[in-house]
Amino acid sequence: MRENLKFICLALIILAGSFAIGTNVKKAGAATRKCYTINTSNTRVYSNTGLTRGYGWIYPTDQVTVITVTGRYSKVSYPAGNRTKTGYISTGAILTATGGTTYTSRGKFNTYKRDGGSYYGYVSANDRVMVLGTRGGYTQIKYPVSGGFKYAFATTSDVNNYLKGGAGNNNVNNNVNSNNNTTQTNTGTYSISGNLLTVNGVAMTDYRIGGKYTNSYYAKVNGKKVYMAGSQCCGYARYIAYKLYGCHDKSATGKFKDVSGRVAPGKLTAQKMKAAVTAAGVGAHIRTNNRIGQSKHSMSIIDVTDSGFTVTDANSDGKNTIKVTTYTWSSYVSSKYGKRGLYYIKKYVG
Repeated sequence: MRENLKFICLALIILAGSFAIGTNVKKAGAATRKCYTINTSNTRVYSNTGLTRGYGWIYPTDQVTVITVTGRYSKVSYPAGNRTKTGYISTGAILTATGGTTYTSRGKFNTYKRDGGSYYGYVSANDRVMVLGTRGGYTQIKYPVSGGFKYAFATTSDVNNYLKGGAGNNNVNNNVNSNNNTTQTNTGTYSISGNLLTVNGVAMTDYRIGGKYTNSYYAKVNGKKVYMAGSQCCGYARYIAYKLYGCHDKSATGKFKDVSGRVAPGKLTAQKMKAAVTAAGVGAHIRTNNRIGQSKHSMSIIDVTDSGFTVTDANSDGKNTIKVTTYTWSSYVSSKYGKRGLYYIKKYVG
């Protein structure tokens, strides 16, 4: 009897083991995100999230795996000789924006490692593709591949034709990574993640909300000095335009149009402001008139609604601090800037 019980127990164990083996479907690993750094120079890797302790280098030829994304830093793994290392880099080294709008592709088009870089793959029809930021004539995207995703660049014309074009294309605003601890404030055309401002999918990675803009006629743009033909508020407004369009209203005058005309101090009305700002849209440069004892001031439009608009500017406090402010049409007219009237509102027209 004991032998029979042992046999039965052994059979049950074997059966249970066989059942477990037969029914245990191997789980797929976490989806990977592959990319190359945006610039062709070497990228510093750090051992800490504060990005203060140098740890190694990522070379332009290295494909990296993205593990975690936040507004300021990203955790990545990268090749180092015959092994793989993990460290932290500035998010701006790999991403033009930390979030964007997702579209369904209406056709196949090629992708590239960088803007103007070598071939990296392709997007297929019906792929769900997130549009991030633009650089020159290219737009960065996140798209699905076998085993995960790639961050890559496509020509902006292909993005417009295959993703943004066509009625009925379902758009979904998403964050690149949902496991970071930064605060997101989404309003359709802009977002603030921590203190990083993103406008129309383009992250303003060189300067932060609450930080200081330069008092020089030059700005940092993706780590390089670029002439803005203005400092403080005016330079910052042109920096925003440069990030969005690759130029500003002084470097490419023919690509910008004044949609407001000059309005004398004290003559601006809510109706005039609404008409001008609505015509200008996101990315436009507002420049006020000056009044006695008050200089001109510049702002960049980052959101427009039926009830008002939102701007980002620098030096409204006289200390070059970068801020974001939302106005109703009437509250702007009665503000210190509204009372100065308009010198121009310049819209990018390409």
